[in-house]
Amino acid sequence: APKGGTNIGDAIRKTLDTVFAIDPDVDALTQAVPRDRDIILITDGEDNQDSFPVDAARLAGKAGVRLIILGVGSDIQG
Repeated sequence: APKGGTNIGDAIRKTLDTVFAIDPDVDALTQAVPRDRDIILITDGEDNQDSFPVDAARLAGKAGVRLIILGVGSDIQG
């Protein structure tokens, strides 16, 4: 792709909202028994859009969702 543009945090939050249909604050308050919930994120590691991925990861953890992150790419600039 000629121009990158990853919104890692937005992707995590969207997955929490649509795939799992959970609200981390509500789940934490009700202490619901968590099901196995995982998000597999494949990324080059760049968050070009300031989508606050660390904050999104904290929300996932609070909701009992495990993040499995695979980094791909190279260190060659060209």
